Amino acid sequence: AVLDVLGAVRVGRDLQSLEQKVEPAHPVAALRLGSAVDVRGDRVVIGRPYGDVQGQDGDLLLFRNGKRELLPSYRGVRSVRFIGDAAHPSIVIGDGWHQNYGQMAQGRVSILSEDPTSGRYSLQIIDLDQSQYSFSKIFELSLDGKRYLAVLGPKAVVVYGPEGEWQRREVYSRPAEDTIMDVAPLTSSGGKTLMVVSDKGLR
Repeated sequence: AVLDVLGAVRVGRDLQSLEQKVEPAHPVAALRLGSAVDVRGDRVVIGRPYGDVQGQDGDLLLFRNGKRELLPSYRGVRSVRFIGDAAHPSIVIGDGWHQNYGQMAQGRVSILSEDPTSGRYSLQIIDLDQSQYSFSKIFELSLDGKRYLAVLGPKAVVVYGPEGEWQRREVYSRPAEDTIMDVAPLTSSGGKTLMVVSDKGLR
């Protein structure tokens, strides 16, 4: 469910009791398999690996100004991230997912940019990685004042940047076929950007 949280949570502070009053959020939409979500201001973007019916490709949905919009994407979407300008943010997605992921899925990293005049989003493919069937996480990184992206695939962690050039660098590969990976960024310090990678075998 997509909750109308923005504006729904109001905290009233009484100088004597410091009592907090929170109004419950209420759903504005119900979606099947909306597993990738990000929020920026009054915008909510949701990526879905599958559609509303069994066997249907997934999609990318944007909720803003009380309206639901279908944005460009390819097949299923497994990760989403707003980046950039707060007024007209771009959206980075990991799409290309397919239920027959062993043969038909293609891990793609794409960026959608908004036209400030029309409000429409156009899609640009940053990378197509046929060796990885999806990208499950996307992080925005900052290094020397420039924007980079880090993405997590089943086989490797890949960094793209700086913004505009989006050069690809594979920074970590899984040590074995039966390894499940996860990644999280740490705060940049001293001009360096650090990430923590977990790689645990299935056995």
